[in-house]
Amino acid sequence: MIVALILTIAVGGITSSAQTATAAESQVAEAHAPSEALVRARAYVEKLFGESASMGCTELVTQSILDNSGKTVYEERSLFSYHFQAAGTEPLKFTESREQLQAPYRDPGRTMLITDGFGNMLLILHPEYAASYSFEADGDEILNGIHTVKLRFESRPGADSPIMVRIRERNYAVALHGTAWIEPQFGTVVKIIAASSSDISDLGIRRMSTEIQYLPDKAHDPRNSYWTPASAIVEVDTAKRHWRNIHRFTEYKKIQNDRTSMAAK
Repeated sequence: MIVALILTIAVGGITSSAQTATAAESQVAEAHAPSEALVRARAYVEKLFGESASMGCTELVTQSILDNSGKTVYEERSLFSYHFQAAGTEPLKFTESREQLQAPYRDPGRTMLITDGFGNMLLILHPEYAASYSFEADGDEILNGIHTVKLRFESRPGADSPIMVRIRERNYAVALHGTAWIEPQFGTVVKIIAASSSDISDLGIRRMSTEIQYLPDKAHDPRNSYWTPASAIVEVDTAKRHWRNIHRFTEYKKIQNDRTSMAAK
């Protein structure tokens, strides 16, 4: 089964932290309101796609089949050189490619879950999809030492969705509900969890969920550092199988001139 949450490796970011203490405290106070955090997150995601960010990294993928108790009964591991580019042109798009560096031992009798497209998950917060999701404040939380505002979100009935599941070469839109952890001062996306909220049993899927955590990379100017996925976990549960894929991303590089030049991290 192929699940393309048309998630592609996403980038998130944070602007300059070179401010006076008074100015920073003032901005933090102003940003505490969830509505302000949402506005800033949308502005940040729009800027990210508008700048056509292009990055590469090393990706370790662990594909697992679980039993009814959640215990791993079969596992494959692969290593890739992974490249992606976000573009804010019309329509919005996120392109990706992988070059396999290490292939796993594969049991040809097993059907594995294939997941990609993690960047598109950020489109939940893009202004173009503002009418597609409702948001509600869910308190504050310190996450990895970072103060965040939690915003619960849910797809609006009948609205356009940037998130798809691909089964047998066909794409199906998926309604989602979940939570986004936003650094309120700059709108940086620190974490997103989401699960299918519509009935997709007619596709043979009982439940689908994803969790993506972001960390600042060092491939850009520290005054305008990007936040990129550090890990992504995707689980799909059907009547016959329970799959879990874990993606871990390291060694980010900024790609220039159509990948002909890379500035090392």
